[in-house]
Amino acid sequence: MRNKKWMKALAVTLCLTAGVGNTVYANPGEEQNLMMQEGAQNLTVQEDAAESTFEETDEEEADLPDSGTEEERQEVPEVFSEETKQETEELRSGDGTDVNEESQEMEPDEGMTEKEFQAQVPVVTEIQAMDYQTVQLSWDEVEEAQGYSVYRRVKGTEGWKWYAKALTNSYVDEKAQTGVRYEYTVRGFCQGESERIFTQYGNTMSAVTKLEIVDFTAKPLNYCSVQLSWEKTAGATQYDVFRRTSSSETWKWLKRVSANTLKYVDKTAQTGVNYYYTVRAQRVTSQRRVVGKYRTDVRAKAVLNTPGIGAKVNDDQIRVTWGKVAGADGYHITRKVGDGQFEWYCNRTSLYLDDKNVEQTKAYTYRIAAYRYVNGRKVWSEKRASSQIVVPPDKPVVTVASKSKSAVQLKWTKNSKADFFYVYRLDNGKWSRIGTVKAGTYQYKDTTVKRGKTYKYRVRAGAKVNGKNYYSVYGQSKECKI
Repeated sequence: MRNKKWMKALAVTLCLTAGVGNTVYANPGEEQNLMMQEGAQNLTVQEDAAESTFEETDEEEADLPDSGTEEERQEVPEVFSEETKQETEELRSGDGTDVNEESQEMEPDEGMTEKEFQAQVPVVTEIQAMDYQTVQLSWDEVEEAQGYSVYRRVKGTEGWKWYAKALTNSYVDEKAQTGVRYEYTVRGFCQGESERIFTQYGNTMSAVTKLEIVDFTAKPLNYCSVQLSWEKTAGATQYDVFRRTSSSETWKWLKRVSANTLKYVDKTAQTGVNYYYTVRAQRVTSQRRVVGKYRTDVRAKAVLNTPGIGAKVNDDQIRVTWGKVAGADGYHITRKVGDGQFEWYCNRTSLYLDDKNVEQTKAYTYRIAAYRYVNGRKVWSEKRASSQIVVPPDKPVVTVASKSKSAVQLKWTKNSKADFFYVYRLDNGKWSRIGTVKAGTYQYKDTTVKRGKTYKYRVRAGAKVNGKNYYSVYGQSKECKI
């Protein structure tokens, strides 16, 4: 490496000497110019001749010896032909893709000898499996190296295989087989006088590519179905679904689905059983079948859907209704009065209940749960409560106590639950409120009547419960002619 410039200088001197003869020149300067031209021509011929003696080799394609001694490495010398020079400039990877095309070759420092360069040992510092087919490794830079040769082998096998070239101190292997543990090492190289010079082999590091764990969710659909959903796993060609009833049991295989199927519905689940589920990715090629790891903490159970419920006052009773639940054998209804506790009220197989056991001005709340018999025991759905229903005061029955030319005296039935009463009169086809009567008073005198006209009256009772007014239905109207 250090003698390269010295050899060129010697060649120039020899060429210049050979160009001097007994020729007589008319111009002394012409003699010197011609000597320089002839010397340059001889130098070019001599350099071309030196390059024509180089032989093309491809040591990287050969197996590396296990020991990695200097003598064994020199058994297959490497030299640069024009084709090899171009290959080194491009430094293509083993699969034909460019590696760091924009990087520039570095000329070795004139101060380092070949033996000093060969004695260096690259240190692989990091290796990592990036996904199911990609491994990235990096190493410390080698002084004066123009590039690096990367070697790979399957762990447990003998002999290294040249795999790729790199101009920088890192390389990404994008063609690793999933599930195979590979070992990697590197050597630095530079161009010597007549052959490519290599450093020692670096240390060995290994990595194995794997399928990622499938991240999935499980949720009940109804009393006998659980749905599993997941995102696509890179590299997976199929998925297997498993189930078990406890963490100590063996997994039971349920179904195998294709790579494009990202959900599965278990329609064989028993109501109320809290199953463990898992999904495992697989990659199947012509050479091997690789399975990924899987989760063991996902649980779900098939349950009865929660019935919807509604309630409303219907005359002097409350009608409660609910929706049908698939798989339910019956419905369990509890009731709460005011701010009290829920208490069992009845069981039903129908979809409604007429509750006549209610009192005016009291608030009632109903709660329902569906049930299903499984192995002789009841399995319940979630509970759902209705909104609070207040029973209004009873409707008043109106009578005309007396009448005169200028007044009508009204009376109605007593009701201690009412907080007030509204009195209405029909004028010209429209009902209008003409008076409000406080609790405890059950009569009203209309003094705005006119002789010869006919009037209709009706009364409505009201009560305030939890700060809100609730009204009875209108009592039957009463007609009066003046």
